[in-house]
Amino acid sequence: MLVLNQTGKPYWTSDYPIIRYNPYRSKLVSTLGLISKGIQLHFPLDPHLALTICDPQEYADAKPEMTAIMPNVEFNNSRQVLWSRQYLFSIDDDFALAKQMILENPALGDQTDRE
Repeated sequence: MLVLNQTGKPYWTSDYPIIRYNPYRSKLVSTLGLISKGIQLHFPLDPHLALTICDPQEYADAKPEMTAIMPNVEFNNSRQVLWSRQYLFSIDDDFALAKQMILENPALGDQTDRE
């Protein structure tokens, strides 16, 4: 689906722009595989538009077009922080969320700790 961002806060992107998320968690197996039940892929196309690809069975009722709400934009931007390897990009250079996340978890800012 295409998600239109009209919140006033832009979508960020990074050097690893496609983020995977799954609301279903398992301690035994990964739930981030492309055929995992509940998988979501989020890809910002520009500051105001994102492509979201979801498990077609779990999200069969999803509309092909949606309008983003602020928690959705913040969620996507926080995932860009988590998945990025070195660089974040934003049209407005406001990285307060990333700075806060790194303050709370300094390992996010230390590339030597990442795989």
